[in-house]
Amino acid sequence: MSKSIWAFISIYCLLLVIYMVTKVVGRKSAFRAVNKMMLVIVYLAVVIYTIFKKADVYNILVLVALIFAGAGDAFLLCGSNRNMFHAGVVSFGISNFMLIVISLAMYGWQWWSIVIFGVLYCINVLLQYKEVYTYGKSKWFLNIYLIFVGYSGCLGLANAIVATTLPAILYGVGAFMFFVSDILLGMYYFKFRKSYVDVLNSLLYFGGIILIAISFTI
Repeated sequence: MSKSIWAFISIYCLLLVIYMVTKVVGRKSAFRAVNKMMLVIVYLAVVIYTIFKKADVYNILVLVALIFAGAGDAFLLCGSNRNMFHAGVVSFGISNFMLIVISLAMYGWQWWSIVIFGVLYCINVLLQYKEVYTYGKSKWFLNIYLIFVGYSGCLGLANAIVATTLPAILYGVGAFMFFVSDILLGMYYFKFRKSYVDVLNSLLYFGGIILIAISFTI
């Protein structure tokens, strides 16, 4: 990776640490919102820089996918508004659908990724049935969304397991982290209003997104 990419990563890590601190403190503020959007700008900048160095269809598609993810982040800043929350979920859904397409095109299909997804999705449904957590009035909406983010993550994990290249591993692990972060986000919004759940969700999400972006720089 170039020095510029390392600079982006360093800035991103610093911003992420600051963002985690604001979440631990538990204060919602304009600074925290700006901090979050700066993280979005940096992970998009990594992909844009990569496109300038070497433009190809996959780099452009992942940029569009991450723009939708960034839009989802922006909508969730107003997550207390149900319509804005749902708009964010739709944006993330489009992002993950595109990531599935990119993963299939670049790294192929592992049939057993469906088994991993099926097991994890059934566990998710069972936990809701047992009321360990629920998604309230948004249960149908969010469970449909979890099909996209869930399979994106499980396909990524399967491809990472059999991968022989570093980009495939980074992309796959990043996609799986994205999936796990959304499970935690649902738990945070609808059940466990604990700062550690919020922190872990953001750490996995922003960590996963930057891994996906970095995978295209190698």
